Amino acid sequence: MLYAYIMTLVGNPVVASDVLQETNLVLWQKAEQFTEGTSFIAWARKAAYFQVLAYARDRKRSIFIFDDELLGEIAEESAKKLAAHDRQRSLLHRCLKRLSPRNRELIQRRYSPGGSVANLAREFGQSVGAISQALYRSRQALIDCTRSIAEQEENA
Repeated sequence: MLYAYIMTLVGNPVVASDVLQETNLVLWQKAEQFTEGTSFIAWARKAAYFQVLAYARDRKRSIFIFDDELLGEIAEESAKKLAAHDRQRSLLHRCLKRLSPRNRELIQRRYSPGGSVANLAREFGQSVGAISQALYRSRQALIDCTRSIAEQEENA
């Protein structure tokens, strides 16, 4: 996720990889400065933003096609989108725990590398249709669950 954030700022995969390496080094060196209970991702994004600026400064040239103000706006918008993604992932993780163990296993195995409905059908000794139906119901339960939790949190 941090790489994706940096890519939105620099638009160059080689530069993004370099900045990510530098950012990881800074995060490691300053780990004791992280405040427990706060968002690690937000802290890491801020460090990445400063590393992007440092990268450009150290090379005495601009790596950006945008001015600093627009870069700041892009960084802010990207941070919002990544935060929304983090929230969705958190909701999904909570809702996965609510599925039955069998349905959770089906979902996890289906979306693991190499997972397919046909393979699951063979392994579980069921028809492709039965596995497809179980996956459909599980996905629908996850959608309903994440929406419900999100609405509850918004209304709280």
